[in-house]
Parts: sequence; C-alpha cells; structure tokens
Amino acid sequence: MSTFNSVETTENGSNYLETLRTSFQRATKVDIDCPLCGGFEMSTIVSSDRHDLGLRIVMCQRCAMAIVSPRPIDAWFEEFYRDHFWPLYIGSRFANLDDMYIRDQCAERSSQIWNTIQPFLTSSPKNYLDVGCGQGAMLAEFRSRYPNSRCNGVEPSVDAAEYCFRRHGLRIEKRPWDSLSVGDLPGSFDLVTMIHVLEHVLSPVDVLERAVSRLSENGFIYVEVPDLLSDRWSGKDFFHIAHVCYFHETALRNLFLRCGLEVVAVIRGAAEVWPWAIGFLGRKSSTIACPSEELLSSGDFRNRVKHHLDSRLMVRRPERFWLRW
Repeated sequence: MSTFNSVETTENGSNYLETLRTSFQRATKVDIDCPLCGGFEMSTIVSSDRHDLGLRIVMCQRCAMAIVSPRPIDAWFEEFYRDHFWPLYIGSRFANLDDMYIRDQCAERSSQIWNTIQPFLTSSPKNYLDVGCGQGAMLAEFRSRYPNSRCNGVEPSVDAAEYCFRRHGLRIEKRPWDSLSVGDLPGSFDLVTMIHVLEHVLSPVDVLERAVSRLSENGFIYVEVPDLLSDRWSGKDFFHIAHVCYFHETALRNLFLRCGLEVVAVIRGAAEVWPWAIGFLGRKSSTIACPSEELLSSGDFRNRVKHHLDSRLMVRRPERFWLRW
C-alpha cells in the first residue's frame, strides 16, 4: 500500500474520495454468487453506502449471507487497497500511525479482547498467529501475557508491517491474507485470531479454511467481524466498499460449519470501541465439515434481517458514530 502521508491525505480527503468514486464507476463489475453456500438467487437489502458509490448489498436467498454485488473484479481491489484505503480511511482521521494507535485505542481494545477469550483457552498457547495484525497490538498483548511463547503476524500492508517493527520490535509476514498455507510461517498454531479481516476478503471460506489448516490438533481460532444484526450501529456508514461481506450469527455459524469448526463461544462487543462486533471462538470439529447444501435459512429469518436493516437505516446517525471502520 502507499506510504502514509498525514498532511496530504487530511488536506485532500475530498480529492481522494472523488478519485475513488471515479475509479469505482469505471471498474468492470461482476455479479457474485454467495461465497458461503454458492447460492445465486439474491435480493437487494441495502442500496446506500458511506461514500455514495452506489453499492448494492444483497442477501443470499439460500443461507442469508449478505455481500456486495455486483462488485469490481479482483484486480480492482488490489488497486483499492494500494491507492485508496489508507488515504481515505486512515489518513483523513489521524495525524500519523502513532496518533492512530493511541486515539483508536489499539492497545486497550486488544487487552479487552484477550481478557474475553483467554478464559476459554484450555492451555497456554505456545505458538500464536494473528492474521491481519495491523499495528500489532494483539501480538504485543500476547507477548506480555505469554513471554515464553512464539507469536507471528500476517499483514498485507507494508506501512502496518513496518510500524509493527518500529513500535513493538515484531517482524511480521507481509503477505496476502489468503497465503497462509505457503511459505515459512512456523506453524501449526495453538491459537489463530482474525480480528476484523473476513469482512474485507473476497473469498472468506477459502481464507478461513487456510487458517484452520494451520491449527494444531487442539488449537483455537477466534474470528471477529461487524454484526449486521447488532443494534449498536445505525445509518448508511455501516456499508462501504472495504467491507464486501456482511455477517451475522447465523452466517458465522454456517461459515464455521463449512470450515470444519465447532463453536466454543459467541462473544459480542468484546472491545468497547467496537460494541457492534460479534466474535466466534472455535476449534476443529470431530465431525466432517457441513456440505453447502445444508447451509439453509428460513424465510422468517431473511425477513428478520431485512426488517432490522430497514429500522437501523432509518435511525438518525448519532454525532459520535460507533462504527470505526
């Protein structure tokens, strides 16, 4: 991704937004089948978004997973994260990465997440992997709690990876989220965390399956995402192009089943700054993964999702909006 330039991005935030809109309008777009169950019958549930790009959020009529469709082709997203994400999402809000680390409460929220999941772990993890480790707060907190264990991070952003080393002395792997099964990552791992990653990825099943393949026999995995059915968000800002998948408890359960995981705990709002988040702690299931034809939802549930979204979009956004990303 591009180098973080706080002055340029703050002063020219509107220019970056217009550049994004132009790029999105020109992009080749394709209709997407459900990444969870493969269903192709979709219904529109939201047609507004934070940056007024004209996004269409649709819900699978088979399993109730929600996605952006149509969406730009994969190559466009590589350009988006390289050229648009940091200036528009990060640089317009923070003076620099140190400012972001402090004001976005990275250390505090990581401590709160660890306080929530640690009691469920049956033993101290000896080897830990954080996928999408950002500024490295989860890794730093792990190191303080388990100083004799190993920790590893994967992060596609060059800026964030360099910051991890500068602030924490942590050398992390600069690689895509879907490259966990290749290279020299020293696993298997007793614990893998994916904190606000899967809503960004184009193929969440593939990414989670690769993470599960790196788990040790008794290892745990913790996945946290924004909850589409939470009452703690409101307004169109919840929907934006960086998030191409929108989860709720049923979708996460189906995702865990699909990837051969059993649910150990369901956690809501582990971090105070993310009260609209939902997290699943899981481990490898003793039964086979659930085939896609079993990933079904009822019409009543789909109606519930649509009603919830209609009610949240009608609520006036508070002056201090909860959604951070």
